[in-house]
Formats: sequence, C-alpha cells, structure tokens
Amino acid sequence: MTCRYCEGVGVRRSQLASGTEMVRDAPRCAFADETFSAENWDCGAMNRLRDSVAAPVWAEDQWAGIVPIPGSGRFILLGWYKSRGRTEFAALLDEFEAYPLTIQDAYAVIDALPILTASK
Repeated sequence: MTCRYCEGVGVRRSQLASGTEMVRDAPRCAFADETFSAENWDCGAMNRLRDSVAAPVWAEDQWAGIVPIPGSGRFILLGWYKSRGRTEFAALLDEFEAYPLTIQDAYAVIDALPILTASK
C-alpha cells in the first residue's frame, strides 16, 4: 500500500537552471503498512505535512515541527534532517501520550488544509 500522493509516482527528472538534468529517486511511501515508517523517501503525504508546519524549530541540521489536527485537540509531531526527502519521525500526540501516526491521521490534516489539497 502507498498513500494517495505516492501512488503512480516514479522517477522524476527536472532541468536545473544550469541546464543539467537532475534525476530524483522514486518515492518510498512512509505509509506502506498504513502506519508511519522512517524508511521513507520523498513521500507525498509527509512532504505535505512538513510543508504545513507553521514554525519549524531547527538545531544542528535537525528540524522539528507540530501540526494541529483540526477540531480534535491532537497534534502530529514531526522530525526531519535538513530539507531532503526523508521524514525521520512522526507521531500523534493525544493529551500526554504519543502514538504511531497512521495514514488516516495524515489525511485528516492534509484534507483540512485548502492550500495543500489544491495541489493533490
């Protein structure tokens, strides 16, 4: 299984300003088993969640961010290295407990963000 943002996406090629072709590896979805896995690369759902972090915090090339789940009082916690394609950590914070992030929780946030859903 993959998230709806990784389905059908293969190797991507783009032209750099210098005229050099850049080849990006095909994404490895973070939700192959419907629960977040750190063994991911350029996952469309995780990229959208990271882009929705309002004020990420940075320390020694590591980033962390919090994304609220609208209407629930819960949050998604994210951690990543630089701004490359891999999200290293994702969990659901509910009161004082952290739980594994599921694709359903990710969709709930992404679907509630009109700017991001326009780019599906």
